[in-house]
Amino acid sequence: MRKLRKNRICVFMTAMAFLMSFSGCDLREEKPLVRIPEDVYSEESYPMSYVIKGDLTYDIDEEMQLDNYKEIRYGMSEKKLSSTMLDDVTFDKLYVRVGDNVKEGDILLTLTSKSLEDSIDKYNEQKEIAEIEIRHLRNRENIDPEEDHSGEINRYEEDIAVANGYLAELEAKKEALTVRATEDGKVLTISDRAISGSVAASDDFLTVASGDDTYYTQTKESTTLKEGDIVTATNIIMDYDVQVTKIDRSANGSKIYFKIINTEEDMNIVKGLRVPVAQETRKDVLYVSKDCIKEKDEHFYAFMLDENGARIAREVKIDGIIGDNVIILEGLNEGDEVICK
Repeated sequence: MRKLRKNRICVFMTAMAFLMSFSGCDLREEKPLVRIPEDVYSEESYPMSYVIKGDLTYDIDEEMQLDNYKEIRYGMSEKKLSSTMLDDVTFDKLYVRVGDNVKEGDILLTLTSKSLEDSIDKYNEQKEIAEIEIRHLRNRENIDPEEDHSGEINRYEEDIAVANGYLAELEAKKEALTVRATEDGKVLTISDRAISGSVAASDDFLTVASGDDTYYTQTKESTTLKEGDIVTATNIIMDYDVQVTKIDRSANGSKIYFKIINTEEDMNIVKGLRVPVAQETRKDVLYVSKDCIKEKDEHFYAFMLDENGARIAREVKIDGIIGDNVIILEGLNEGDEVICK
C-alpha cells in the first residue's frame, strides 16, 4: 500500500509539471510581496508632559489595619462525631441568611443523623415501656396492699437509669450536629453546599464576621488630623471616604482610628487600604509624572522625540517616587518634553 501511494504522488507531480510548462509558469517563481505604505506608521502621536522645577507637596500615607475584626468559619465538627455517625450525617436546616446579625449561641444550622435518631428513639421507647410497667405495678399494689412488686419496680427503674445514661451521651452527640455562633457577628458568606442542603466533612458551611469595622494606622509623622476629619483612603481598586474616630498621641507618634463612611451597611470591610496622615514638601526639585519614567534592569529611562519625530531613550537618575511624581537628579532639564505612555 505504501508503494502504490508513493507512485500516485509521482504521477501527480509529473502531470503538474507538464501543465505548467504549457502555461509558461514556473512553480519556483516568487510573487512580489505586498508593500505597506510608509505613511501608515510614519506619524504617531504620543501623550507628552513637561519636566517641572519647583516645590513638590505630597501626602505621606500609611497602611490601615483592622483593629477588632476576624472571620470565623463554621463547618462540621468531626472530632465530636463517631465514625458511624459520619457515614449518615445529612443536612437538616439553615437558620440564617447572608447579612444577618447573630449573637453568641444562636443556631446557625443543624445537621441530622438517622442512626443517631434511631438510637434516641430506641432508648426513649425503652424508658416509656419501663415507666408504664412501673405505673401498672404500683396500681396493683394500691388495689391490693398485700402485693409486693418492689423487686420488679427496681429492675424497671434500673432500665430507666441506663436509658437516661445513653440518652445523655446521644443528646451530646446530637448537639454536635447543631452549629452555633461562638461570637456576636454578621453572616458574611454561606457555601453552595449549605444552600443546597448537602454535606461534606471538609467543607465550611458559612463564615461570620466578628468584631467591628474600625481601622487604625500608626505613624511617627507629625499629623494635623483630628477627630471627625474625613479623608480619602485608597486601595488598588477604588477610593473610600473614612472618618477619624479617635487619635492616641504619644512620644513615639500617633495611633489614628478610622471608620469607612457607609450608610447602607453596618459593617463594611475593605482590605489593603492606605490613608494620608501627613503632608511633606520637597523644596526646589526637578520632577515629572511617574508615567513618563520607565525602568529596566534597575536603570531608569525617559523617552523623548528627536527632530524627526522618532523616539529616543535617555537614561536618568532619580531621587525616589513621590506620590504620582518622580524626582529627577540627572538626565533631564526643566522644560524638557517627555513621552508619558
